Amino acid sequence: MRKYDPVTLGILWDKLASMADEVYTSFCRTSFTPLVREAFDAIASLFDGQGRLLAQANFGPPSFIGTLPQTLQIFLKKFPKETWNPGDIIATNDPWLGTGHLNDLSMVRPVFHKDKLVAFTGTVNHLPDVGGRLWSTMASEVYEEGLRLPPCKILEGGEPNEVIFDIIQNNIRIVDQVMGDIRSAITANHVGEALMIEFLEEYRIEDLDALTEAILNTSEEVMKEKIRQIPNGTYIYDFNTEGIKEPIKIVCRIDVGDDEIMVDFEGTSKALDRGINVPLIYTTSYSRYAVKCVVSPTLPNNDGSIKPIIISAPEGCILNAPPPSPVAGRHVIGHFAPLAVWGALAKAVPDRVLADTGLITMAQFTGDDGRGKRFSIPLFSMGGMGARPDDDGVDTMAVPTNVSNISYEVLEDFTLSCLLTEKRELIMDSGGPGRFRGGLGQEILVKNLSPRPVIVSFMARNTEYPPKGFHGGLPGTN
Repeated sequence: MRKYDPVTLGILWDKLASMADEVYTSFCRTSFTPLVREAFDAIASLFDGQGRLLAQANFGPPSFIGTLPQTLQIFLKKFPKETWNPGDIIATNDPWLGTGHLNDLSMVRPVFHKDKLVAFTGTVNHLPDVGGRLWSTMASEVYEEGLRLPPCKILEGGEPNEVIFDIIQNNIRIVDQVMGDIRSAITANHVGEALMIEFLEEYRIEDLDALTEAILNTSEEVMKEKIRQIPNGTYIYDFNTEGIKEPIKIVCRIDVGDDEIMVDFEGTSKALDRGINVPLIYTTSYSRYAVKCVVSPTLPNNDGSIKPIIISAPEGCILNAPPPSPVAGRHVIGHFAPLAVWGALAKAVPDRVLADTGLITMAQFTGDDGRGKRFSIPLFSMGGMGARPDDDGVDTMAVPTNVSNISYEVLEDFTLSCLLTEKRELIMDSGGPGRFRGGLGQEILVKNLSPRPVIVSFMARNTEYPPKGFHGGLPGTN
């Protein structure tokens, strides 16, 4: 097996990361919707021929970055490597196999070099509509929430599977945007394939096995070394947050060993009959991300860096809800998983963890633009980031996700001035007081100028339980 010296390894590693960035940029520039083009609610990743994560773009939600490697392994179980052909693309939006709800489409394309499957490219993006109920938490089962696409070849040998495309088009409200973004994702994966082949030929690499082993082994050893800097022990953090009829309890236990960290959510409240349940794949992704933020935030994300981080949650709890639980608003509770991890780790390494965050409120506007054409566009209102150990929290910052807000000019233009943003301002003194205060939240006022009705669905948190301060800091406002 080919060996790589540290300098060559660094060059090739950086090259893979820049390739992932290029795939991501291609996707954003060709997207039909503000969700990808403005909010950057998408990711791009590169994998070796065994489906092991090698590199990711420097942008995109941590949830997608963590779920896609799990999704690809599920694809490979259903579609063994020998059943993949050049030009194939396999996709799914199944919440338990993808990103935790139906609104995101996970897509993977194989890369063949000299007639051998040597790599995969992959993308995930948030679709503006998947049919069913409008995006909300009101469903009692996943069947109400929209079209559920099992893992399937939407492209075979480079040709669209017209049956699958027809099924999608006949189950959604805004066909041009949804199908446009699906085709943008297909194109982005084609760009990834071309870049990977060019990479292999430029550096005369027959396959990625040796390079993968070098990258993953290096990453795993660095992560284990960083874990050894955390005091061994058991750290438990629990709290309540608002539920549907009664509070939801989140319990997080972290066991830090010599070279691994185990996170368990035993004791967390049971799943509910409303769409705030969280599939385990989403909980796992965000919990690994939270651990990595504290233990080794600058280490590139790949299968090696996450290997020493083990996540579990009892089946049937709200952080491991089985089908057919409703999950459209899985982020409403799912975003508390990393907060619970940080709360537990704050007891071990208090100088590395920020206080509770104000999270984000989502408002989905759906209506008619006046030309008989429907629109559906989300607005993300970011709360303040929790205070840092050595500085104030950042105002209106999306934590733990990192999506951007859709600009208000785009919101108004996208709806043909049906909606007007009258106000967006910081809420003074909304951050929790302390040696370092929490970031400020914001107030947004949007007005419907047209005589046509606009349906608005809200998904919010921290309305009853404000973000907590750590180490004597006071809570923020709710």
